[in-house]
Amino acid sequence: MFSPTLRVLGRSPIASGLSIPGGLIVSARTVTLWWFGCVVVAALLSACGDDPEPTPSAQWSTPQSSPQDPTPPATDDSQAVSSSVSLQEYAAYCASAGADLAAAVSPDVDGRVTATNGEVSELLADLIGGMEAMVPPDEVAAYHAESAAVMRSWKGVVDYRKVEETYNPLILHSLTAPIQSAQEVERDIPAAVREQLASAGCIAGKSGPGDDPADRRALAALYDATDGANWRFKTDWMSNAPLREWYGVITDSGPPAATLTLWGNLHQVRSDETYSGRVTNLNLPSNRLSGEIPSQIGNLSNLTTLHLYENQLSRNIPSELGNLANLRELFLNENQLTGSIPSEIGNLSNLRELSFYGNQLSRTIPSELGNLSNLEYLYLDSNRLRGSIPSELIRLANLRELFLNDNQLSGSIPSELGSLTALGYLDLANNYLSGDIPSEIGNIANLTGLGLDGNQLSGSIPSDLGNLSNLEYLYLNSNRLSGEIPSEIGDLGNLREVFITNNELSGGIPSELGNLGNLTKLLFGGNRLRGEIPPELGNLSRLTILALSNNELSRDIPTELGNLSNLTELFLGGNHFSGEIPPELGSLTRLIELHLEANWLTGAIPSELGNLSNLTALSLRDNRLTGAIPSELGNLSNLTILSLRSNQLTGEIPPELGNLAKLETLYLAGNPLTGCIPAGLRAVPENDLSNLGLPFCDE
Repeated sequence: MFSPTLRVLGRSPIASGLSIPGGLIVSARTVTLWWFGCVVVAALLSACGDDPEPTPSAQWSTPQSSPQDPTPPATDDSQAVSSSVSLQEYAAYCASAGADLAAAVSPDVDGRVTATNGEVSELLADLIGGMEAMVPPDEVAAYHAESAAVMRSWKGVVDYRKVEETYNPLILHSLTAPIQSAQEVERDIPAAVREQLASAGCIAGKSGPGDDPADRRALAALYDATDGANWRFKTDWMSNAPLREWYGVITDSGPPAATLTLWGNLHQVRSDETYSGRVTNLNLPSNRLSGEIPSQIGNLSNLTTLHLYENQLSRNIPSELGNLANLRELFLNENQLTGSIPSEIGNLSNLRELSFYGNQLSRTIPSELGNLSNLEYLYLDSNRLRGSIPSELIRLANLRELFLNDNQLSGSIPSELGSLTALGYLDLANNYLSGDIPSEIGNIANLTGLGLDGNQLSGSIPSDLGNLSNLEYLYLNSNRLSGEIPSEIGDLGNLREVFITNNELSGGIPSELGNLGNLTKLLFGGNRLRGEIPPELGNLSRLTILALSNNELSRDIPTELGNLSNLTELFLGGNHFSGEIPPELGSLTRLIELHLEANWLTGAIPSELGNLSNLTALSLRDNRLTGAIPSELGNLSNLTILSLRSNQLTGEIPPELGNLAKLETLYLAGNPLTGCIPAGLRAVPENDLSNLGLPFCDE
């Protein structure tokens, strides 16, 4: 079983500065907040809701009166300021000029800002110049606060009282401090006020600077559908902050369309690059999302990366994901998704990586996945998929990794998979696949890992697998394979692991396997292999596990196995080995488990086994061993299992065995032992000492 590595993309940097509709960023270090307050309120009010009540003409560019002016409330507002400009004139000018500026820098239906830099600069110059001409700097705060009532009288679409009580004081409070970023002001808007503005078409329903409204609505739908309130991380979600500042969201509005710097009366607009402000990456892995993926996600038409893996998402995968024509990475793995894989996923012609593993998906693999001509990684493993492997997958010429393991797939392995020459990993393990292993797999020259274990495959192992010169992992265990092990496997010099256990293989172990200098694990147990262990296996200096148990191997255990200095586990039990236990095995100082049980071994137990200080399990039961139990076995301080039963061992039990403090299992019965049992063995949890008929030495 292979474990694909998934790439997790980081967030884009958050731009700092003051946001104006249309994607402009005003340098926070050089703008004064009194101007910001006027523009924000004017832009908010002019952009919200339905067509406004009568307001100042949008054609005004200098302060003036108009027959269209709304009548100001009957108040004493004019007494609060000393300037000759009336409050209604000031408010009218702010709203009018602010509306002109907002309109100029707002994107059109195609997401583009059509105003030139010169036009934007001129509007800004008019706005600020007019404000400077109207109100003395020391009276700006008073004018701004009192003109709010005038602007309120023009609009009935929002509860402006709440805006005035909450958002407006934030602006006025900040008059004495420089702006650090627009987001620091906007994030402090209380939730109740945000709801009021959202209901009027502002904030959540209105795109932020450079944002696309449809994208904002799609993300809001995701938040609502997946219990966003309980997400692990949710910074700025459902706020009026630019989408690029929402946790896990990346947009292509990184550097804004223009950057504005104000130095007193100097107004300069620097043109950079035009960005659409669309969401391109959505990365919310391991974030406690639960519930259903909403269909609105399919509206994020510029999305290239969607990572929602390792959450608690459930129900069906929405077919609308098939609308994401620009998508390159789709990771929904390790959730609780059910139902079928939508056939519409086959529309994603730009998709490079598709990962649905670790869910509860059922039904068949849609043949439409064969249309994903650019797909490189396909992970559908660990689901409940059934049916056959679609032959259409052979069209995935760029595929590098294909993981369909741990499902309920049936039928044969399509021989056409051999045409996927770019394939590096092919894992079909733990299904119900039957029939032969296609010899065409030997044509996949780049194959590094082949997992066909845990199926119902039959027939012989194709000798063509010997052509896979890059192969490192070969898993064919737990099938119904028969015939001999091809000697051509010995040509695979990069091979690291070979598992062919639990089949019906016969014949001998090819001596050519001794050429596999990179081999670390060789598991052939549970077959019908005959003959001797080739002494050439002693050349496998990197081998850590050698498992040949439960075959019909015979003759002597080769002394060359003592050369396997990195060996940690040696399983030779359940064969027909005869002769003595090679004392050279005592050189395997890294050995943790040694299993020689159920053979026809004779002679004494080598005292050299007492050198295996890392040994935890020693099983020599059911042989024909004779002589005394070596006292050196008492040196095996890490031993937890010692099984010597059913041999012909004689003499007394060495008292040194009583020093084995970690011993948990001890089997000595079935030997004609004499004397007494060391008292230290009384505490061994699992033993058969009562069958010896001997007293403890302290009795």
